[in-house]
Amino acid sequence: MFLQNSLTLEILKKYPNEYFLETGTFQGHAVELALEAGFKKIISIEIDSYLHGKAKEKFAAEIAEGRVELILGDTAVIFEKIVAQLDKPTTFWIDDHWSGGVLLGKYKCPLPVELEVLKNHPIKNHTLLIDDTRMFGHYWGLGLSKESVTEQVMAINPDYKIQWENGIEANDIMVALPPPLPLVIVPVSTLENVEDEQSIHLL
Repeated sequence: MFLQNSLTLEILKKYPNEYFLETGTFQGHAVELALEAGFKKIISIEIDSYLHGKAKEKFAAEIAEGRVELILGDTAVIFEKIVAQLDKPTTFWIDDHWSGGVLLGKYKCPLPVELEVLKNHPIKNHTLLIDDTRMFGHYWGLGLSKESVTEQVMAINPDYKIQWENGIEANDIMVALPPPLPLVIVPVSTLENVEDEQSIHLL
């Protein structure tokens, strides 16, 4: 069975951070892209033990290097514990939901739980990419809407900028982009312990 992938390298490179965290490993496509995009630490969560095992085989070298961490479990249960370990802004690829089989986590779509976890996390400038918004309101997305998800996202950080990327369909990926950090300009006269002032160059 052919399944189209939403995420592309072109999209992912627009939203760099040191860390990348994915919900829903599936066949490891997003992990491959995150490696190619240059993320230093990549974490991916998968509820299906078979898919998790195949991904561990696929990325054995990167796991051994410590660059990739694959976690087996239901994000509705373990997401808070995983996110609590993050100490830097992270790019999230949120793509976990029921796929129609017999395997089902606590919720068909744990997105509201995940966003509540992020609301309570001390870092407020993570970058969020939420896939499959076309499914909100039906199938596994019953009870969700773009408006309700946007409200939850803005509760994390009211300064988020909401924008859209094309996925399976046009504008299918919701992006919550934090504002850029303010530029801090330190006057040369305030610098201390500079032995050689000639080494300071103003561009």
